[in-house]
Amino acid sequence: MTLGRSGLGVWGAELLPARRKDQSRLASLSAGEQGRDRPLPSALERLALRFVLALLLSLAGPAAAATPAARPLPRLGLVVDAGLPGGAGLLAQARLAERLRLQAGPFWSGVGFGVKGGAVIAPFRGAVAPVVELEAGYGFRADLSFLAGRGDVPEELAPVLARARYAYAAAYLGVDVGSPRGLSFFVRAGLARLVATAPGAARTDAGAGTLLLGDATLDATVPSAKLGLQLWF
Repeated sequence: MTLGRSGLGVWGAELLPARRKDQSRLASLSAGEQGRDRPLPSALERLALRFVLALLLSLAGPAAAATPAARPLPRLGLVVDAGLPGGAGLLAQARLAERLRLQAGPFWSGVGFGVKGGAVIAPFRGAVAPVVELEAGYGFRADLSFLAGRGDVPEELAPVLARARYAYAAAYLGVDVGSPRGLSFFVRAGLARLVATAPGAARTDAGAGTLLLGDATLDATVPSAKLGLQLWF
């Protein structure tokens, strides 16, 4: 059997598409085999990847939540202080605004009880914050009888001095050191106007006569200072 050139051309043209299909099938099979030969991530690698992702999320979470506006400052707190002329006090404190605090409570001056209160202005927030404080107090009864007989004070004045009263107004500059949300320490210094009165009368010998003393008043400007702790809830 003999084929002419035309017959061979037709037979070659029929075989060429079949060869191309076979080559494409072989290429796809080899690509699939290469993909199957590629090693899968092990369980240890997957665990390490999860750990890294969890660590990144934990670091990013607090940073986003730690902005100053995320949580307001506490509104109520307690103050324990000691100084002159305000004595030792235990005060309740309220933050009316971020920069303004009011406080009030009883105090013991060493010679009697009283009440005091004031306002604290804190223009800046921080671990070390400067403050301005205005304070006023009133001592119900100050027993100053220990002064009788000392210096030029007659002993007969002891009953009068035992019923002394005093009031004061003070202005302080100071700093708060610590957390504005928890515990902090403070120190203040300034000036105070002090007015003390001792109502009553007493008689004392004065030479050949008798001297009547009573309603003594002391009005003075004195240095003032105090320190203490404050705790916010």
